Amino acid sequence: MKLEIFEDNRKRDVIKVDSSPQDLDVDSKEFSFCDEIHLNCNFQRDVDIVSLQCEVRSRVRLECSRCLDEFERDIKEQFSLVARRLRKGEILPDYSENEDDDEKNLIIIEHNTNVIDVTDLVRDAVIFSIPFNPVCKESCKGLCNICGNNLNEKECGCKKETINSAWKDLSGLFDK
Repeated sequence: MKLEIFEDNRKRDVIKVDSSPQDLDVDSKEFSFCDEIHLNCNFQRDVDIVSLQCEVRSRVRLECSRCLDEFERDIKEQFSLVARRLRKGEILPDYSENEDDDEKNLIIIEHNTNVIDVTDLVRDAVIFSIPFNPVCKESCKGLCNICGNNLNEKECGCKKETINSAWKDLSGLFDK
């Protein structure tokens, strides 16, 4: 996803870009996209420095980690970055010694470039917005650990033993 931010004299603006999930090159077995990826960036420019506040939105199809049913969920993630365009003849500064939080999202571009590529940042934002253990709903009961029945659809009637196996030997201690 490329953003044209230096092509004219705009000081502030909003850039909206819609992109196909294939453009991000995200190949995952854990989720699939149901919609395009929507990028909305507010930018503020001061000569050769641009500050961007971006939000990524889309809709993904996930598999519930409890009941294994597929479900859809909206995702939204934000990120910010600063783009600095070098002046003609300026040498690229060395930021390797003292990289702090502000410099991690700093993009340096050549003096004759008007476009920055935020594909990697958008890809990272999308991946970070996917939950590690997705759940279709908080009240999901999951699968029966005996018969495998989806307990959200119907109760199976299996006898659930609530004794922790580590304490099983002590269960008959008071039965005398």
